[in-house]
Amino acid sequence: MTESADWKRLSTVVSRARHFGWATLELSLPRILELAQMHGIDVVPTRAGASPIGRLVASSNATLPSLTMEYGLNAFPLHTDGAHLSRPPDLIFLAASSTDEPSVPTRLLRVCDIARSSEFFTKLGQAIFRVRGIHAGRYVTAAYDGGIRYDPGCMLPLTSDARYVSQLLAENMMLAEAWQWDTSRGHVLVIDNRRALHGRDSVSRPGRTLDRLMVRWE
Repeated sequence: MTESADWKRLSTVVSRARHFGWATLELSLPRILELAQMHGIDVVPTRAGASPIGRLVASSNATLPSLTMEYGLNAFPLHTDGAHLSRPPDLIFLAASSTDEPSVPTRLLRVCDIARSSEFFTKLGQAIFRVRGIHAGRYVTAAYDGGIRYDPGCMLPLTSDARYVSQLLAENMMLAEAWQWDTSRGHVLVIDNRRALHGRDSVSRPGRTLDRLMVRWE
């Protein structure tokens, strides 16, 4: 396809993801990265100096501060990506990079499906966390610019509102939709990182890998 056709497909799916919380696209991550760079989209690497497309590997012996280090092969709790950053990425693109344990689903839950009361959203803005790990020392709230940030792997709750938010999100894991990977079709899962959280079921053995691209989409 031409560049304009691919860009139109990508833009359409991004709009759908921002409306529903997530969507799928049959376009490779390298092509999505190429289009993003051509159109001036801000790409967010996993770590400073790292490749724009990072590889997430299920492991029982991770050493870098991460959900993998804390939870290993156990189920990952609901979270957003890049929660430690002053401005987290708006969109997450995930692609299965191996066929090992493709049956392990990604769990997805929209913030609006967690609690519809205004009290919950008020608490998000008042929930103060301290960032842990290599970015230790920063204080953040769960709400930012109309979106949510939350990662129990790097955010330590400091206030009663923060503990309330953490408990509510943990309890709602059972409500999260199971998105099943189909490696034969090359699907990319596009997640609105501001309005939806994602997690993962437990993995029985190391080796399950996903490739990830994160962007700030203006």
